[in-house]
Amino acid sequence: MHNTSKWSGGSTTELFISPENGNYASLDFELRISLAKVEVKKSIFTPLIGVERKLMVIDGQINLSHENHHSSALKKFDVDSFKGTWNTNCIGNSTNFNVMSKGALKTLLYGVKMRPKDKIDIRFEEKWKTVFIYVIQGKLEIEIKQKTIALERGSLFQINRSLESFFNINSKNGCEIAVTKTSLG
Repeated sequence: MHNTSKWSGGSTTELFISPENGNYASLDFELRISLAKVEVKKSIFTPLIGVERKLMVIDGQINLSHENHHSSALKKFDVDSFKGTWNTNCIGNSTNFNVMSKGALKTLLYGVKMRPKDKIDIRFEEKWKTVFIYVIQGKLEIEIKQKTIALERGSLFQINRSLESFFNINSKNGCEIAVTKTSLG
């Protein structure tokens, strides 16, 4: 069961937090992955001291304005990276996939739309230690160590490089996924 809470512009659902006993409210975490719904036309993002943020729109579209930094017009699969301390204003409604990291942890976030019968090989380049796959729409199968794992919409899958150097993703009927990679330093 995922933890959902309200913020001034909508709601946020925590999909993953590390360490396991981490706490978002007290900013006591290294990595947090969540879904956020922006439900009001104009909102201000919660300031998060010491947090690096990556946001990818998975439904809708928004305009983000980071005071004294940059602005971004985001539609599906567009990603914006920004510091949690930046004053961030949002116009528009959307559902966003969020990756928040602290300390030396580095992240990469991107979306993939797979057609029916598409197959993707995910390889761990040397610097990446963990990969997360989130199923936005549809179903997929992950082949790893001669096993097949079926994932449906809303599933988050985590694999560490120490367990495997690559794995395959198969889409039987088409799907959309968010891919997050993490590394130290």
